[in-house]
Amino acid sequence: MGRDAEYRHWPEDVRKDLELSWEFMLDPRNYGRYESWQYTVHTLYEDHVAHAVQLEC
Repeated sequence: MGRDAEYRHWPEDVRKDLELSWEFMLDPRNYGRYESWQYTVHTLYEDHVAHAVQLEC
């Protein structure tokens, strides 16, 4: 599995761990009022995005 491998082809247990980490990262209940987290992804395509919201600061 290379860095550019599509995650859909990864073993199911690895995919589930990855997807759960995204859910945790994207859940606003996991952030404190003045806390900020930064994440990066190697590549993000439009069809990978299931839902998006604009956050107001």
